Amino acid sequence: MKRFLLLLALCAMACRFGAPPEPVLAELGQEFTLMVGQAATIPAADMILTLVSVPGDPRCPYELECAVSGPVSLSITVQAGSEAPQEFALQTFTDNDGRAPDMNFEGIQSSITVGDGYVIQLESVLPYPQKHMGEVKDGEYRVAFTVTK
Repeated sequence: MKRFLLLLALCAMACRFGAPPEPVLAELGQEFTLMVGQAATIPAADMILTLVSVPGDPRCPYELECAVSGPVSLSITVQAGSEAPQEFALQTFTDNDGRAPDMNFEGIQSSITVGDGYVIQLESVLPYPQKHMGEVKDGEYRVAFTVTK
């Protein structure tokens, strides 16, 4: 009976948390979107990019007036070829549609160069907070990237 209850509890936990998101197959130069915990394989670059987390999102909510609106921060891992995965932190400001601007801000790193000169660019972070900071949970984020050479 104890084994049955343990098995039932494990099944309930697995259903509650769900299966990890399916990996994405991405092409060079094409925008792709990841959820937290999801990986993208980019065969032309021999690379796997994983969105690990969104540890900070101090963007000013759409329905509020704020004195300051900060950049959204995220953590990714990149495995190039047979090398060990490396972790990187990226940040960007976004407009109310979640799109990153086509400009650089001092102290803000929205792209990195890895492997044989491949550039990973952060393109957008959705959803944009609407009413208060901290309302967006990790599982709700959708982050778009492009990888180019």
